[in-house]
Amino acid sequence: MATYVWLRDRRASALAKGSLGVPVIAEPQAGAFRFPGAGADAGTTADAIVVPWSTSAGYSRRTCDPIGIGSDVWVLRDGPIPEDWAECLSMHGIPAADEAREPPDVREWAYGWIVPVFHLASLGVWQTTSLPEDRSCPEPLLGGMSRLKPSLGQGLAAKAERMAIRAVYALGLDIGTMLVGMREGVMRVLKAWPGVPGTTEIGLEFAQAVQQFDRAWREERARGEPAALGADPEFVVRAGDGRVVPGERFAGKRGEFGCDAVSLPGGRIIYPLLELRPEPSTEPLRVVAHLRRTMLLARERIGDESLEWLAGGMPVKGLPLGGHVHFGGMWLQSRFLRTLDRFLAVPLLLVEDERSRMRRPRFGALGDFRRQPHGFEYRTLSSWLPSPRVTKAVFALARLLADGYLALPPDPDGRDGDRSWHEAFYRGDKERLRPFSLQGWERLRALPGYAPLAEWIEPLREMVAAGQSWDDQRDFRRAWRIPPFHMV
Repeated sequence: MATYVWLRDRRASALAKGSLGVPVIAEPQAGAFRFPGAGADAGTTADAIVVPWSTSAGYSRRTCDPIGIGSDVWVLRDGPIPEDWAECLSMHGIPAADEAREPPDVREWAYGWIVPVFHLASLGVWQTTSLPEDRSCPEPLLGGMSRLKPSLGQGLAAKAERMAIRAVYALGLDIGTMLVGMREGVMRVLKAWPGVPGTTEIGLEFAQAVQQFDRAWREERARGEPAALGADPEFVVRAGDGRVVPGERFAGKRGEFGCDAVSLPGGRIIYPLLELRPEPSTEPLRVVAHLRRTMLLARERIGDESLEWLAGGMPVKGLPLGGHVHFGGMWLQSRFLRTLDRFLAVPLLLVEDERSRMRRPRFGALGDFRRQPHGFEYRTLSSWLPSPRVTKAVFALARLLADGYLALPPDPDGRDGDRSWHEAFYRGDKERLRPFSLQGWERLRALPGYAPLAEWIEPLREMVAAGQSWDDQRDFRRAWRIPPFHMV
């Protein structure tokens, strides 16, 4: 078990190289790599991670194919940037402007930020109030920018930082640098570069990030306890005349049963949504039992049994709902997020009501996550409350993947970054995604942890194969036997 840095560019800082603290491999000899300590055999070494290191300038002179590295080695992605990168980001709900293709605009960008990103975290944020006309590469830009203090999680710089992290993931990368600009209140990604800028300052940040990555990876491999699972699925209550009754009428912002906010144009905040926040557990069965208990609590608080309880992606136009799944006691990483996208988000989309696709891409983008004190939450899923069968399968798959993803290929999209199914996902193209999902299911069935959970997971597969979907206009209390429907 080891992390290696693959030096692909001689411009990589010698100072940073000396600060890495992990073994270094150089360009392949005779078409194959030789890993330090891997014996006489060149090429694949089992249980290894390769972190490519190239500056954005150096990267352009080389191909990205890690020739000679076996398919069982996890290679972080540092490129290439797709030619249609701006369209790709827009598909993922990230505003972007490709200055190389769009007509010149004389209006100045009021703010600009450069954000180098390494594996779901930024290496810093550099800001300017006047972007120069030449924005072909990041190093000259950095010279005229001010580095900000670590983000406090608020403000425009923090928003640009989050956008850059999302953009790197959406482009299929783990390492990249984004230029984000804003004018007239609109923020967009203006440039995308693979690799990291070749400055000594950022090289040191990169070296520290590699060390943190290596420590986290070793801790994750040594994890003996299963990950804790939790959730906060949303729903709305609707009166007989079709009006949504505000959630804040029944619940506060905290607790097992609470309300949630929606931001309106102009910045006004309202609280129309309700959330169920069951006690977490390492056992899927317990989480579902806790979830039903919060439904009974909600029934007591809401009181009026004539109100309909609706869930799904968007059962009421304009109110997108999420079924976020929480993970604790494990490492947040891009490899796991891509596994969730491929093996959890896709089958769930296939059983959604058609209205759910209106929620994307502003909400429910692939790889959407948020760090939390308990760990992190995966935010791509719509609210899966309409079907108890789907709910059970969601937690069972979460359990299976959280503790079994290391037995799946490191890169479920393929090392060439095949993302052709992403477009089908955002279009809600079930005919394109159904065979894709069923084909991937065979990999899941081969996992050692599948058999004990098959009773919960297989019903979802049967729904996918049969083309069945939930009905988000049906009061989900009926399916869960929440009174008064237990007497029906």
